[in-house]
Amino acid sequence: MVTIESFPNELWMMFFGYFNAHELYYHFNGLNARIDRLIRSVSNLCLKINEKNYAYYLEHIMPWIDFRNVQSLSFHSQSKTVKTTDFFLRYPLIRFRKLRSFVFHDWYLPLDNHRQIIEQLPYLKILERLDIKLMELSMDFSDDNNTRAIELIFNSSKNLRASLKHVALDIYVSNSMLPQISFLPTNIENLQVSVMHVEPFLKLTPSLASSCRRIHFKYLEGSHSSEVQLPPSPKALSHCTKVIVKKTNCYFRFDHLEAFLNCLPEVKQLSIDNTCANEFITAEHLEFLLNKYCSKLSKFQYAYRDDPSYTFADFTGACKQSEYWSSGDVHFVKVLHGHVLYFDRRQ
Repeated sequence: MVTIESFPNELWMMFFGYFNAHELYYHFNGLNARIDRLIRSVSNLCLKINEKNYAYYLEHIMPWIDFRNVQSLSFHSQSKTVKTTDFFLRYPLIRFRKLRSFVFHDWYLPLDNHRQIIEQLPYLKILERLDIKLMELSMDFSDDNNTRAIELIFNSSKNLRASLKHVALDIYVSNSMLPQISFLPTNIENLQVSVMHVEPFLKLTPSLASSCRRIHFKYLEGSHSSEVQLPPSPKALSHCTKVIVKKTNCYFRFDHLEAFLNCLPEVKQLSIDNTCANEFITAEHLEFLLNKYCSKLSKFQYAYRDDPSYTFADFTGACKQSEYWSSGDVHFVKVLHGHVLYFDRRQ
């Protein structure tokens, strides 16, 4: 009679690949000694820790695992009662030498050594994905820790610059938050930032020029200064083909958009929600910028707030009379307080 316990080792190992560490230990550990040994030999362990399973991990999983087998470590919680101090005192990040993915969201940093997690990131020599939202018990540490993380990723850590491919920073990046350093080339292919000003983005372009393919901003903001402060040598992102800007801010102007698009000569898919901007950008101005800086563009989505000085009829009329907009399919969708322009260029 064939039972599940009698399955060959190869089948078990293939089966285990569909489960994270908590699921493995909770459902399968203890069936028999052979399966227990197989679980401990899984070489691509994924540790997904949250406030509900945190205690179980500390008691039943962490004492038994081989840290060389952990490839993914994620902390995600919306509970302000769970602290990671105990975890990182027992199991510092430096022990996870084979880690390829590290996600740290909505957990407080250890108060006794709030910089510990950040400073140990460079020891992860094959880390490919970094997704962090740093929270501190004292807000005095917040900007310092975020600035230090940026410095490690884009300058001082050779390991991170070489290994990282996917970086998501749930932080606010203004000019004052950027460290005064040279931004060096990285291998980052996908960059996501919650809030970034245009000027800091331009300063980061030397780090993104050689590899970055996709960029996503929740907010891309313009400063309220009279003109965009251009860095000495912004770089064109010659591999970047997809850019999403979920929102701009009220200060976002034509010159902010121009400086931003100037770095994106190869972009093919571009989406911008500019409904919060006080300055209205006309269809003619959009055409000028896209023609000049984004000649490879094939799909464009642009949300704007209606303006009495330049009506919807003015916008659509300008599109109908333009060779540029006529080179593709154009349609509009009405949204609250404005419209969304969809442009799909014919190939």
